[in-house]
Amino acid sequence: MSINYGEINEAIVFDIEIYRNYSLFSFLNINNHNKRIEIELRDKEVLTKENIDTIKYIFNERLSISFNGINYDIPIIDYALMGKNPKELFDLSSAIINNGKKSKEGQVPIWVTLKNFGVIWRSAPNNHIDIMKIPLGQCGLKVYGGRLGSRTLKDLPYDPSDLLTREEQNNLKLYCRNDLMTTIDLLEAIREQVKLRYDMSVKYNINLMSKGDAQIAEKVLHNELQKKIDVYKPEKETMSKILKYKKPKFIKFTTTELQLLLIDIQNRDFCIDSKGKVKLTLDEEESKKKESDTIKKIDINGLTIKIALGGLHSQEKKRVVVANENDMIVDKDVVSYYPSIIVNNNVYPAHIPEYFVETYKDLMDKRIEAKKKGDKTTSDSLKIVINSIFGKFSDPYSIFYSPQCHIDVVITGQLSLLMLIEDLAENGIKVISANTDGIVSHLKREDYDLFNKICSLWEKETGFTLEETNYSAIYSENVNSYLAITDGGYKTKGIFNMNTLTKSRDYDIAKIAVINYLTDGIPIEETIKNCKDIKLFFAIGKVKAGATFKGEYLGTVFRCVYSKRGDVLLSKDGVKVRDTDGAIPVMTYDETEEFMKSLELDYDRYISISNKILEKIGYINTQIHKYTNT
Repeated sequence: MSINYGEINEAIVFDIEIYRNYSLFSFLNINNHNKRIEIELRDKEVLTKENIDTIKYIFNERLSISFNGINYDIPIIDYALMGKNPKELFDLSSAIINNGKKSKEGQVPIWVTLKNFGVIWRSAPNNHIDIMKIPLGQCGLKVYGGRLGSRTLKDLPYDPSDLLTREEQNNLKLYCRNDLMTTIDLLEAIREQVKLRYDMSVKYNINLMSKGDAQIAEKVLHNELQKKIDVYKPEKETMSKILKYKKPKFIKFTTTELQLLLIDIQNRDFCIDSKGKVKLTLDEEESKKKESDTIKKIDINGLTIKIALGGLHSQEKKRVVVANENDMIVDKDVVSYYPSIIVNNNVYPAHIPEYFVETYKDLMDKRIEAKKKGDKTTSDSLKIVINSIFGKFSDPYSIFYSPQCHIDVVITGQLSLLMLIEDLAENGIKVISANTDGIVSHLKREDYDLFNKICSLWEKETGFTLEETNYSAIYSENVNSYLAITDGGYKTKGIFNMNTLTKSRDYDIAKIAVINYLTDGIPIEETIKNCKDIKLFFAIGKVKAGATFKGEYLGTVFRCVYSKRGDVLLSKDGVKVRDTDGAIPVMTYDETEEFMKSLELDYDRYISISNKILEKIGYINTQIHKYTNT
């Protein structure tokens, strides 16, 4: 691998724009925005020798960075290097976009599309990093720009099929320059992830620079297995359409209801549909119904729990639980739950011998050793591999595809937790929440030793390890949306999650105000009115048809705030955009006090959002409803 991470500060970020009569190739030094190269082709023009030499220098001698460059920009640049004009480049661009769309027939692989144009697809170009697949929860560049607080959000100004005038071509250059700045914003946000990929690429001698976590996991484990045995993807014809759950010996229950549940699961048919996904039925209409993945709902000591293909989830709604001097709230999570199930129960794809578990466990052991030594790079690298492999069991395109493994891991995880919940209930200890890899219990302080003894016995019986967190209070909208207050801070999920690369901004200031109120008693209005960070008032939205404000087109991705002079955003076809009454768009902003004042923020609207959050979590009229521990 020829990439040198030390060159990243002098890397060239690039983007292209392709129209019927105009092609733009734009390159920018990420550390010096004055160093810009823009190559334009009009009508029947092709790249000159000077253009070709410049492009080859960038790709051969410099580190280049793109967003979706591997599957779009680079193939089109390669085609341009073959002497193609804008119309010919437009034809390839259209084919890539149209063939990449999802349809009943499925997507056409990129390499097939390119082969029809005489272009060879390069899945891992040297000296190049495509950052599109690195963040979790992948989305478009404009959405990332909104989430990152990029100064300007700008949508493609013209339909790709348009014939552009000179003025429109100049406007397009400004749009492309903004995309390059947004790409740099994203790169800065994922620097650590990029560095980790470089370290892993060097360690395993594989180019992992443009891979997502799951792709890295597959590449690294495959690489390690290949040292012992040849590994091939299973043939579809060898895959069974009906599978049965394989129960480990330690799974057993004492209550009749759970014993019957175990019998039902063991007798149940798990189906594989035409797309290779695990279903409870092959009836298409039945599989579209709500909760079609639900195996059963049961009640244990007042807690309703859903067992499903996606995991175990308790069904609490709008609830506040507060600890006091007599009782406590304890969260017990299973450490590396799915990886532990794989290793402890010798779960491996049928087409791969037991070298799979041996190699997988070796990687787990190496991570534990690296963690003890303080080797963060190795520890973080192996964490990606260990935690991402499970997802490959349900990926029909993966070499590790195994619906049987997927079923065995998911069901064993749920049944194991149900064993613990049953043991606690039998001893008078209430579990108030349960989710995939852990439980939350509300117990009397005098029962804490008994609680830990039961948990320890479960650990010995199952081979799993639990880690503990104590809460002083937990405010729940549901099992996947809550605020849990700890001794040193708090833990959030769902409605309380703040803006990240995986979730758009949604009036974060209202969430912060609720957290400040519940943790420190700070009045809601005080937090909101004293906030000077305009980004915390933003909401990011996406409208397929494109959003407008008072007749002005904003784009498919918009950014707005609630304002005293606000109106409503409409889609391009005239439909009101949800939750935008009283909003104004903020497609460009700065962080000065003057700019914030000019927006005339409607603070009462944000206070109202905070109050709605309080209602959703069961905190009504500022009175805490104490969950009865009986």
